[in-house]
Amino acid sequence: MLKLTLLALLAIFPAVIFARVNHFECVNSHSAANRPPAPAWVEVEGCSGATCNVPNGRPTVLSAAFAPITSHTALHFWVTVWLLGIPIPIDQPEGLDDACILIEGGCPVNAGQGETVATMNFQQTSPLAGLSVRIEVDLRDSNTQQSVVCGGVQVTVTAAEE
Repeated sequence: MLKLTLLALLAIFPAVIFARVNHFECVNSHSAANRPPAPAWVEVEGCSGATCNVPNGRPTVLSAAFAPITSHTALHFWVTVWLLGIPIPIDQPEGLDDACILIEGGCPVNAGQGETVATMNFQQTSPLAGLSVRIEVDLRDSNTQQSVVCGGVQVTVTAAEE
């Protein structure tokens, strides 16, 4: 009985840690006429549904799935943070300049290859805990700078646990 309970908990545990979150098109960083597709789904460590609290200054894992409609050999991520519709200047997180190593199967990414998953770490640092910001993550072709897929998530930056 204990083994069955433990196996059931292990099967449920990953779903609790990484649950799908509400995500949005990148309406802030792209015009309606030039808006790339949004991811099929997004998972953020410790978040579920509309609730997404991230500890201030701590790394958080984000995964997203997309179905490429064009082919690409070199990709990078571009992150934009918005507060009340105003872009907040940030230094781009390290390690996102080569997105190919963050995509399951790497590059090239081919049109029509089906669901493709990318996983990245991000760290949100805010001078005031409790702020709710929108983070838009844009996957771009490194050769053309064209957006491949872009999605946004609303997060509240919470005080980091000591």
